[in-house]
Amino acid sequence: MDWRKAKTILIIAFLILDLYIGSLLYANYRENDLRVAKSTLSDRQIEELAQFNDIKLANKKVEVPEEMAVYTGVTTKLDWKSIGDGIYQKEFPNPTQVGESPSEVKAFLQKERLPYLTDYNFDKMEEVSSSEIMIYQEKDRFPIFNGNIKLKFNNKKEVKSISYVHYELREPLPQAHRPNQLNNALASLLPQIKKTTVQSAELGYQRNKYNKDTDSIMIPIWRFKVGGKFYYIGTTSSDSISSVQPATNN
Repeated sequence: MDWRKAKTILIIAFLILDLYIGSLLYANYRENDLRVAKSTLSDRQIEELAQFNDIKLANKKVEVPEEMAVYTGVTTKLDWKSIGDGIYQKEFPNPTQVGESPSEVKAFLQKERLPYLTDYNFDKMEEVSSSEIMIYQEKDRFPIFNGNIKLKFNNKKEVKSISYVHYELREPLPQAHRPNQLNNALASLLPQIKKTTVQSAELGYQRNKYNKDTDSIMIPIWRFKVGGKFYYIGTTSSDSISSVQPATNN
């Protein structure tokens, strides 16, 4: 055996191993460094990141609580047509004229005998398109994005259908959640979008199913409106975009 050659190979192998271990340590260091940096992102840093990606920030600042409760619950059942995922729908063969104010919309829905209307914030009724309005269920003053009442209109501004989703929430889980700050979520969002405008930012809940179609857990989440889409981002420092959905449904 050529021991000199074997020794050389062994030395090279150890050098490669040292380089590999060093790269792992550096990657771990950078990950920790970025995590710390991300937790202390300033408004200026976010502005620079937005400028780098040619993005305009038109969203308002959001007050973030130290903790948010986490809830479990079940979907409310109606005798309307079920279209899956806890959504019930009623279509009107003869569309109905309804006033545009929150009180008029609420009065109309009361006549339809929809339950739990007090759980919805009619003062924040949202026009998501020229033919659709949305009212969100709220808990602890935060919207539940999956829990909503949706009214669709024809070109005469008459209601042609209603869809309804409601969650009957149980007591909060013992362990509360500490959501990250708005800038942290923006740091995850901005590199994924280019040459556009962040129109709004909102902290709320999103339903995650864990037992068939009924049992749910409400997870705190950030929702950003960008162009014609909603971007959903989790509320921990390492979360990335979890889903992208149309902001309008024509």
